[in-house]
Amino acid sequence: MYDFMPVVNRDRVQFDNDVYMANVFTAKNNCTVRYIGIETVDADTKVEYSVYILNDGAASPTDGHCAATAEITFDNAGYHKVDLGRSLPMTGGCKYSIIAKAVNGDKTSVFFNHSETQEGFVKYYESRKDRWADNGGTGSFKPDMYYSKGVINSGESFVGCGSADNMQWADMADVTTRLKALNEADGTDYFTYDNFPIRSYPETELFSAANVLTEPKDTYAAGNVIKGKLAITNNTEYDFNEAAEIELVLTIGASGKETSTAKVKGLKAGQTLTFDYDYTVTQPDITAGNVVSTLKIKVNGEDYDYNPVFGDTLSFTVKTTYSYVCGDADGDGKITINDVTAIQKNLAQVPQDYFNKKAADIDGKGLDITDATSIQRYLADYGDSNNIGKTIFKDKYELPFIPA
Repeated sequence: MYDFMPVVNRDRVQFDNDVYMANVFTAKNNCTVRYIGIETVDADTKVEYSVYILNDGAASPTDGHCAATAEITFDNAGYHKVDLGRSLPMTGGCKYSIIAKAVNGDKTSVFFNHSETQEGFVKYYESRKDRWADNGGTGSFKPDMYYSKGVINSGESFVGCGSADNMQWADMADVTTRLKALNEADGTDYFTYDNFPIRSYPETELFSAANVLTEPKDTYAAGNVIKGKLAITNNTEYDFNEAAEIELVLTIGASGKETSTAKVKGLKAGQTLTFDYDYTVTQPDITAGNVVSTLKIKVNGEDYDYNPVFGDTLSFTVKTTYSYVCGDADGDGKITINDVTAIQKNLAQVPQDYFNKKAADIDGKGLDITDATSIQRYLADYGDSNNIGKTIFKDKYELPFIPA
């Protein structure tokens, strides 16, 4: 966003052919742009807008892809704010342009901001003072005292003409430099110039959160470990208040259970914090055919309606393959004493939420108490594991998962 407030005068030059104004902006951080603005000089002016997301190292305001267009006629001169109708996502550091063609009658107009420089004002003051005295004025002479300093940096504002597929652009920093040289040559270098009166209204994404898979595999078998990373970044120029607690809540796997993974307070301006996590693929995940990992944001204990600027950065999905871990009777992907208990409950006909009879049958001779004993020996590190803890792969048509 360029500050053209210091220069006090708006003017325009009119042309018979199509002439375009453009300002180029840089997104300071992840943001969206839905509103843009322009100041017109004449009433009954139709303005056609285009917004371009520019390529890296773009040489002109159209060196990129057109993300939005709009057209509106303003009955009155003045400043106008325009709704593009949708929000355009901008990544931090990217450049984008707003291009405007202003049509008044059968002419196109280029609006520009200008005012007198301090040196120009002094010359103007002296000429008025002498004229005032020559006309018989008495007492002190006090004209309106104001002057401005306009700034157009290279690559910020462009003026263009031509067709859509053959547009010729000139950098206004170069144009005004040449104009200043001409004015200096004839002694009329009174004025300063600023960017075109075209504005952008970026809405900053206060923070960015992400949930990513760090060691991806084509498929995951029962007992495999999924490694993920959560990240949160303060996109603003201000430190977050210590009173605001941001909680990262993870839901992963078939259980659908929410787990509070991290709580963050006082995140500094521009700071990024990351948190690693592991998840072991369970038997219900194998049955489901995939594992979905989803991050939810809470602020001070309340769900926060966080919609990432750039797609779905909060979740990922991995595929699972038909498999089971030998001895994993309760289906949690690990061999623990809980598997022994699950076998004992099954033999005692105690109802359970989940039981994998195929995985529990260690020796393949039918489920009995010796299978529980084998797991106990494995946990005690006796050495006769009988494949306990190993992942067994099965074709899905073999129906390896026998319900309790």
